[in-house]
Amino acid sequence: MNCSKFDDSIENRKVKKLADTVRHELLKYVEAQTDQVSDDIKTDLLVDCCLAHFELTPHQVCIPGAMLLTLSNMLRKNISKLSINDQDLVQEICSVRLKEWTTDEIKAAEEEDALYVMTLNTRFLLKEMQMTVCPTTMCPVPPRMSSLQLPPGQRFGPLVQPFVSDDTRFLVFEKVFTEISTDLQSTNFVGLQKELENELGKVAKPGSMNQNYTLAHRITAALQVLAECQSSDTKETELLDSLRHSLQARQMHRASLEQLAAGLRAVELAKQHHEEELQRAIKTMDDANKFSLTLDLPAPLRKVAEDHGTKLRLEAVSALIARRDEFARSDKGGLAHSLVVTYPLKRLVSKKVVVECGWLEKKDVSLMFSLKDGGVEITVLLRRSSTDSIVQKISLSEERLRVLRKADEGDIVELPSPEDRLLSFTTSKLVELLSDAAAGR
Repeated sequence: MNCSKFDDSIENRKVKKLADTVRHELLKYVEAQTDQVSDDIKTDLLVDCCLAHFELTPHQVCIPGAMLLTLSNMLRKNISKLSINDQDLVQEICSVRLKEWTTDEIKAAEEEDALYVMTLNTRFLLKEMQMTVCPTTMCPVPPRMSSLQLPPGQRFGPLVQPFVSDDTRFLVFEKVFTEISTDLQSTNFVGLQKELENELGKVAKPGSMNQNYTLAHRITAALQVLAECQSSDTKETELLDSLRHSLQARQMHRASLEQLAAGLRAVELAKQHHEEELQRAIKTMDDANKFSLTLDLPAPLRKVAEDHGTKLRLEAVSALIARRDEFARSDKGGLAHSLVVTYPLKRLVSKKVVVECGWLEKKDVSLMFSLKDGGVEITVLLRRSSTDSIVQKISLSEERLRVLRKADEGDIVELPSPEDRLLSFTTSKLVELLSDAAAGR
C-alpha cells in the first residue's frame, strides 16, 4: 500500500490516513492467514522432476509466434537481472543469437497467427547426468543452468535443504524446556532464572538420581543467555515470539519432509510402472523381430483364412523362409534378416570414416558390413587377380555398438583392438554409416 504518490490535498490526506490505519491491521491479517501454510512449491518441483524421468509421453507447449517475439524482447531488455551465471544460456540466446524484434515484426506475427510447438526436455538427466536445485530459481536443473556450480566429479547438488533457524539467540531454551522435569510457571526473566537455578541444583547434584551433566551444561548456557537478555533489556515477549516462530518453522520443515517422503513413494511407484512398460515394449519388439524372421502367421489367423477359402500372401513367403538356412540381401531374389553392404576402403578413407589403415591403404581392399541380430561383422576383403580373399573378420556385438553410439564427436575406435589394430575408425562416422545402411539409405 504505497501512498507516496498522493499529493497533499485534503481528500488525499484522508486516504493516506485511512491507508496508514488499515495497513498494519491488513498485514497482521495476511500473516495470520498464511501462518500455518507451508511452501510446497520446491518439494513439488523436485518430485515432479523425478517423476518426469519415468514418463515416455513427451511434454509439449504451444506458444503463439507474437508472444514468443514479445517474450524474447522482454528477456533481452532485462537480461542483466535474469542472468544467473557467466555462461547463462538465456543470455546467450536472447543477446547473441536473437535480435530485438520491431513492432512491425510483432504485428506481422500476430497476423500470421502461427503456433510454435516446443517439446520440453523433462528427462534431461538421461543426457546431462547431473542435477542440482538452483538457489536462485529453486528449480531442479542441470548445473550449467544454475547459479550453484558443482565441484568436479560431483553429480548431484543439495536437493533437500536442511533446517536453518533464522533466530539462533534462544535456541538453547528449546532443548532445556523440553528436557527439564519441572513445569515452568514464571512469567518474567527473574522468575525463570530462579526456576532454572533450582533445576540446575537437581541435575548437577553428585550422587542424585536426577544427575545429568549434559542437561546441567545446557541449563548453565541458558542462564548465561538469560543474564544477557536482562542486561540488554530484552522483553519476555521477544523470547516467546522467537521460540514460537522457531517451532512453527520446524513444523513446516517437518511437513515438507513428510511431503517429500510421499513424493519419493510416488517416484518409486512410477519407477516400477516404467519398468513394466519397458518390459512390455521389449516383449513387443522381440515378438515383432521373431515374426519378421519367419513370417509365420498365428494359428487363429490361418484358420480364419482357411474357413473363408482365402490364400494369405505371407504363407508362401513364410514357406520360402523355412526352406532356407540363412538369408542376406546380397542373395538376389531372396529375403533377408541380415543386411550386407560393401564399401571400397578408399571411399571410406576419403569420407574420414576410416582414419588409419596401415598397409591396407595401398591395396585394393573393400569392407563388407553384415548387420545381424543388432550387431555387425566387418569382413576385410583383399582383391587379387579378380579374386577376393578374406584378410580378417571383426565382430562388434550389439552391446559394443551401444557403447560406440555414446562416444563423443571425434573419438577414434581401433579394431579389432588397440593392441592388435588393423583399422582405426572415426566412431561417430562409423555409427552413422551403419545407421544409414540399416535404414537402406
